[in-house]
Amino acid sequence: MSIKTRTLALGLMMALTFTAGADEGGSYRFQGTGTRDLALAGAAHLGDAGLEAIFLQPASLISITNWQVGAFLQNYGDGLPIQYGTLALAMGSGERMALDGQYRGDSELAIGAAFQYLNATLADDSAWSEWSLAAAAAWSPLRWFSMGGRASYSGGGSEDGQDRAGAFALDFGLRMRFLHPGLEAGVLMKDFWHRLSWVEGSDFKREPSTVLSLGWGGLTLPVLPGDWRVEGRSTNHLSETESFGAGLEWTLLDGFATLRGGFMAWRQGEERNYPTFGFGLKNKGYQIDYGFSPDVDGGFAPRHRISIIHSGS
Repeated sequence: MSIKTRTLALGLMMALTFTAGADEGGSYRFQGTGTRDLALAGAAHLGDAGLEAIFLQPASLISITNWQVGAFLQNYGDGLPIQYGTLALAMGSGERMALDGQYRGDSELAIGAAFQYLNATLADDSAWSEWSLAAAAAWSPLRWFSMGGRASYSGGGSEDGQDRAGAFALDFGLRMRFLHPGLEAGVLMKDFWHRLSWVEGSDFKREPSTVLSLGWGGLTLPVLPGDWRVEGRSTNHLSETESFGAGLEWTLLDGFATLRGGFMAWRQGEERNYPTFGFGLKNKGYQIDYGFSPDVDGGFAPRHRISIIHSGS
């Protein structure tokens, strides 16, 4: 297979696969592998985002008040030969005094880092691999406002070394609370600065995308136990709406178990709609999450994600 043909085949494979799930698209980038986020149809940017804020909205990293370390794995149904995993860690400066008796305070400062590895088998049975390093930081100068940034570098390519590249990207985000400690809004400028360079070839620049999100947590219903959270997200690219996602989270048994569901609607390219779902278990500083997306129209196969996170006390 020629270099150009192989590159084109990989580009199609990555574009179809990753755009099917989380507004990523293409290769050579730090992918959003949040398990909770997949279960909520890409709408987990706000609230107690925790370690997944490294993938999504860096301004939400302040929800970490001590330290967290976790591993994330994504697999595909039907034997699709693409897998990737992520190791991440983050630390916050410590919980500030809560705004009231129900909602805890976030950290004033938080930092995080992640390493990600992707492996794919191409049509000619040759191997393709990529890796990414990302660092994120968040600052909350006011209780109702935080800002964050993420820098990432991705590299790799074909096993024969003929098609290799590296990419650098910067993302910036803002997170705000309005009217009530549980009502939040966020804006993320994704690929605020981006540059991909082939080792032997030209450079490429991604156009920025804007991600808008709105969430409300700590809700209770008189007929059902537990706490509820709703969140919605829209992604806009090149002045057009790319996708909408909405998720609902139900936390039971004093935080031990969480049920999640979402609905995704794509409006760029082939329009399609599909549900997502997942669950989480948390006990003694450990959290295990599972997320599933059945979308097969725009991708090669349904996606499964699982993660385990350990939080310091």
